[in-house]
Amino acid sequence: MQGTLPSAEAAHAYYAEQKLKSKRLEIVNMKSGARISFWAAFLVLPLAIPMYFWINSLQDVLGQETSYRPVSGIFIVSAGLILLSVFLKSTGNHLEQKLNELLKQEETAHE
Repeated sequence: MQGTLPSAEAAHAYYAEQKLKSKRLEIVNMKSGARISFWAAFLVLPLAIPMYFWINSLQDVLGQETSYRPVSGIFIVSAGLILLSVFLKSTGNHLEQKLNELLKQEETAHE
C-alpha cells in the first residue's frame, strides 16, 4: 500500500478509522441479531397451537396416548431464541458502552 496514503500519520488514522468502523459494525450486527432472534421466538410460538390440537385429535383417533414432544420442543426452541436475544442485546450494549468510553477518552486526550 506504499504510495496510496500521503504519510505515516495518514496511514495510522486510516487504520484506526477502519478498526472503529469494524467495532461499530459488530455492535450493529449484535443488536440486529437480537431483534431477529426475539421476533423469531414469537413467530415460532403460534406453531405450537395447531400441533397441540393435531396431537389431541390423533389421540382421539388412535385411542392411545401420544407424545407432546414436538409441542414442548417448540417451546424450548422459543425459550432458547429469547435467551439468545437477551445475550446478544446485553453484549451489544456492553460493547457500545466500551466504545463510547474509548471515544470519550480520545476526545479528552485531544483537547
